[in-house]
Amino acid sequence: MESLNYIVSTLNNIKKEDYWSKKPALVSKPSQNWTKEVFGMDAIKWLLVEARIPEECFRIIINGVPQPHQSYSRPIYVGEKIIGNVLDGTKASEALGNGGSLLLTALDEYWKPLRHLCKQLGDKMGTKCSAFGVITPPNQGGFVPHIDRTEQLVFQCEGSKLWDVYGIYKQENTGGEVDLKEIADPIIHENIFPGDILYLPQGSPHAAMTTDTLSCHVTLTFEPVTMGNWIESGLNSIIDEENEYKRSLPPFYFDNEEVYLKLLNEKVQEIKAKLDNKSEEIAKEHMNKYKEFSKSTNL
Repeated sequence: MESLNYIVSTLNNIKKEDYWSKKPALVSKPSQNWTKEVFGMDAIKWLLVEARIPEECFRIIINGVPQPHQSYSRPIYVGEKIIGNVLDGTKASEALGNGGSLLLTALDEYWKPLRHLCKQLGDKMGTKCSAFGVITPPNQGGFVPHIDRTEQLVFQCEGSKLWDVYGIYKQENTGGEVDLKEIADPIIHENIFPGDILYLPQGSPHAAMTTDTLSCHVTLTFEPVTMGNWIESGLNSIIDEENEYKRSLPPFYFDNEEVYLKLLNEKVQEIKAKLDNKSEEIAKEHMNKYKEFSKSTNL
C-alpha cells in the first residue's frame, strides 16, 4: 500500500529531524496518486449520499463558526418512530455552495481504505490513529486559528489550501481558539497541494484558507503517548488494588487533622515505594504490545 509506506517514511523523517512534538513541517510530494488510495471525490460523493453519518460526526462551519446540526440533518425512521438524525447530503451540498465548510469526524469509521490505513499506522506508531476530513469551497476559510490536543498529519486530497502554521503555543489535553496577537509570525505560510503532507505538533496554532478551487484534506490524528500516561496508570492501578486507599474517612475527620495528615504521609510513602515498578510494568506492557503489532505490519 503506497500510502502507508509513504506516511511511515514521512513519520520516520520527522522523527529523524527531531521535529516530533517540537516543530511543524511541510513535506511536498510531486505525485498525488498515493492519496487516491485512501480518499478522494468518489469517497466524498458516497459519504454525502450513502453513509448515513450521525449528527455527532459532522459539522457545517460558516465563517469559522460551527452551525447547529439540526439545519443539516434528516431523521431516520423505523416505522413511524425517529431513531436518530444523520447528515442530509443535499443540505450539506447547498451549504458548500454557499461558502460553508463540511467537517467529517471519525472518517475512518465510514470509509474502509482510511480505516485500514489508520489501523496499520496506529499499530506501527504505538498509539490510536483516527481520521477526520474537511471539505471547503473556493476562497473560504474553515476554523478560526486554534490548537489541537493531538499530534496530526494533514494530507491534501483535492484542490489546494493556504496554511498558516505557528510554533508551539501550548501543549495540553484540550484544544481551543488562539489569539494571534499573543504569538509570533507563522513558521509555515504555504499552499499545500494533493499529495503534500503537513505535520502539526500538539499545541501548534494553525488556520487555513482555500484558493480558487474546492479543497478537501484529511487529517490523521495520533493520541499522545506520554510518560504521564504511564505514571498515572501506575498510580491508579496501585490505588485500585488496595481498599484502604479508597475507604471513606469517618465523620468529623477534620477535627483530627494531625492524625490524618500523618496517615496520609505514610500512605503516600507506601505508594511511592510501589510506583516505580508499577509504572515500569505498565510501560513495558504497552511497548511490548505495539512491538508485536509493528512486526506484523507489512511494509
